[in-house]
Amino acid sequence: LEQAMEFIDDDELVEITPRHIRLRKRFLKEHERKRAGRAAS
Repeated sequence: LEQAMEFIDDDELVEITPRHIRLRKRFLKEHERKRAGRAAS
């Protein structure tokens, strides 16, 4: 979990389940990520 927290970016989430720790994009589709990036600027 600590290693995942070191690598997380502003547009990512850490998903924790009993068996896995995963890094996920907050917006899965590329056009949604671009739209969110423009809105944040």
